[in-house]
Amino acid sequence: MTHVSIQEFISLPIAQHGELSKAFKSRCARRELHTLKDLFALGSNQLLEQYYLGTACFEELLDFLHRRQLVMFLPD
Repeated sequence: MTHVSIQEFISLPIAQHGELSKAFKSRCARRELHTLKDLFALGSNQLLEQYYLGTACFEELLDFLHRRQLVMFLPD
């Protein structure tokens, strides 16, 4: 198993994160959000209100981040 730094992980294209659904990846691509770093830069409020990921996709993101202990990097 290859270990990558957090910085490298959040800079990977969302399309490369196999656990994320096609719907999530598609919604992010349509909104020009290409990496987790892009999502972190916006924060949860902007993702929900301005970029409207939608409740299901936002919950999927939170679950994904919780499993990796990265949710603390997503500001309000």
